[in-house]
Amino acid sequence: MVLTNLYDAIVDPSGLYDFVLPSLAIAAGAKRIFCRPGSYAEGKDLNLPANTVLHGAQQETVVIDFGGTSS
Repeated sequence: MVLTNLYDAIVDPSGLYDFVLPSLAIAAGAKRIFCRPGSYAEGKDLNLPANTVLHGAQQETVVIDFGGTSS
């Protein structure tokens, strides 16, 4: 499976892929977003536009912290 063929954006907290935060991918207009394992400190709510889908690698390995305190 090649992720770049399935998703408009890949989010990775280390910066190895397209974006470091889901909100940045959403702001760039991505509709199909894959979150690699890690913690994402958003610090605010995410507003998903219509037809936007957020997928995570695994429930146990992807954390989106809306308090903005992830390390």
